[in-house]
Amino acid sequence: MSGVDTAIKAITKVISNSNEKILMISGALPHQVYDSRQVKDAISNALNRKVEFKIIVGPDYDKESVLALDKLKNSIWVAPEWPKHHFIVGDNKHIRYEKDHQSLDCSLVADNMVALNMPDIAGYLADRFYELKSDCTRLGDIKA
Repeated sequence: MSGVDTAIKAITKVISNSNEKILMISGALPHQVYDSRQVKDAISNALNRKVEFKIIVGPDYDKESVLALDKLKNSIWVAPEWPKHHFIVGDNKHIRYEKDHQSLDCSLVADNMVALNMPDIAGYLADRFYELKSDCTRLGDIKA
């Protein structure tokens, strides 16, 4: 399984098991992952379940991630610099945590953590999300 496939599977798992809120920090929001059929379906199904998304991306995010940028534009904040840690928290209990990586192709996704029902770790990551969010600008407020 490729790194992209592993990322798709992990992200889909967290989103599909969440019913209230998704907090995500992604450096680039890479279209290879976020425009995949599986992630598109997971996001669309979550939106149909009224799941709230809050996403932080780095300043050089992937502008080809059409679904995420179109459907979730008002839920995306841009960090002033590349976020050091990338993760997803679903419903304050499900997580996907990525170890540091330079690009999608070089990521060590096999070593990433994906777990359901880990509220202590999820709470810690949620706190990190909100700390970073205070320094970010909503994507919809950025002038082109």
